[in-house]
Amino acid sequence: MLPLRACCLLSILFSFVAVAEEKNEIAGLWKGEVDVPGEKIAIIFEIEKQSAGKHSGTLLVPKQHPHKIPLTMVMIQGKEVTFDAKDVDGGFTGKLSGSGKRIRGKWEQGEYSLPLTLELEDDEKSVSSIARPQLSPNTSSYISREVTFLNAADGYTLAGTLTLPKDPFRPVPGVVLVSDSGPHDRDATVQLHKPFYLLADYLTKKGFAVLRYDDRGVGKSGANFENATINDFVTDAEAAMNFLRTEKDIDSTKLGMVGHGEGGMVAALVATRREDARYIVMMAAPGLPGRETLITQNFAIGTASNAPAEFIKLSQNFLNSLYDVVLSQTPDINKLDETGKKFEAEAAKLGADKVATLAELGQLIKSQVASIQSPWMRNYLSHDPGPVLEKVTCPVLAIGGDRDLQVIAKYHLPEIEKHLKAGGNRNYSVSELKGFNHLFQECETGLPGEYGTIEQTVAPRVLKGIAEWLISVNKSL
Repeated sequence: MLPLRACCLLSILFSFVAVAEEKNEIAGLWKGEVDVPGEKIAIIFEIEKQSAGKHSGTLLVPKQHPHKIPLTMVMIQGKEVTFDAKDVDGGFTGKLSGSGKRIRGKWEQGEYSLPLTLELEDDEKSVSSIARPQLSPNTSSYISREVTFLNAADGYTLAGTLTLPKDPFRPVPGVVLVSDSGPHDRDATVQLHKPFYLLADYLTKKGFAVLRYDDRGVGKSGANFENATINDFVTDAEAAMNFLRTEKDIDSTKLGMVGHGEGGMVAALVATRREDARYIVMMAAPGLPGRETLITQNFAIGTASNAPAEFIKLSQNFLNSLYDVVLSQTPDINKLDETGKKFEAEAAKLGADKVATLAELGQLIKSQVASIQSPWMRNYLSHDPGPVLEKVTCPVLAIGGDRDLQVIAKYHLPEIEKHLKAGGNRNYSVSELKGFNHLFQECETGLPGEYGTIEQTVAPRVLKGIAEWLISVNKSL
């Protein structure tokens, strides 16, 4: 299992566009599952009737994409249904059943062809309808405004939201929020949760100015996300820090960062580059090199998903072989294809009872081999947070959930503490929190697919702990 950025071994990433013309009535919630090795991925279409023959709707893939995606073309001719996705060279085609409650068909994208049956969900509670009670706070006690700021290093503009306490008696501390791996909006939206929106609200009510921003290439921010690496995200975070320094109501001597996942690594890097980064919070941030993070993640999620032990072992060997090639001094890309073919042959020997969708496995492996060659992945695999943490001298709060299956706390937190201590930093707090997943929700399994089914966005105890630590640190500055 890879980070949410490249989530799941041999994952399928969906992006849809659509418009409607039809004769049959299809308004409602349509749900299906695509089989990939080791798990099933839910796909949800919500279709609303706008007028006679006209519909609008959204697509949600809870395990793979954090947002509802607007549909801009849906075509129905008799019983034949087509959802076109030209932007990703793919689409869904199927046939509506006589009862009007099932569409049998297939999803095709490039070389993929995967069976997909959509069912009309009459009564089942969908992920998109699950309440998010924490996301309706009273915001009247503080100022919230849209802002833009320049990343001078790369020459483009980032967009975000700055929240400030009303009528502060003095300049207030300023905090920059830095998101996890993958393209995120300013709220760090994932499966309809908005953890950064909630965190900004909570901290602002405690007296902090908080800046959260759309990642490069996301929302209203400029530049391109696709080829960016952690080094690029560092320049974005530094641009955010520079912006806070220009605000008259913010105390430039009390600036810090809160980073989630990869954002925690970004915060640590920024803290080694500038003296005005006076404190950092690392939420579920890696302390191990990228390669070890992904290997332990793959094993943990495979085990929690009840994947066959033989397939888990095989996938671990496959990933290690891919990483060996990518991290070698002179990578031979042809070896990546050879490794993929070997994995496919070994998986086939396990049989269909152990590996679902064997017929599609070859194309899924090609996708994995292609993704491993991205600039971000190559950089992530080789990045070791240890030497960076040994240079961090400001106060650090590092927290992780014991049910986090993406960044396993029992492996990463001791490494973070070891390196902070080795570097001479004595002002740090490292805590493994019981009962929480990667998003710091109270959970049952910790699996990423569970995130969207939980009403809680971030546990109140976690919000309170972060705020209390930040208040304490700022009193000492």
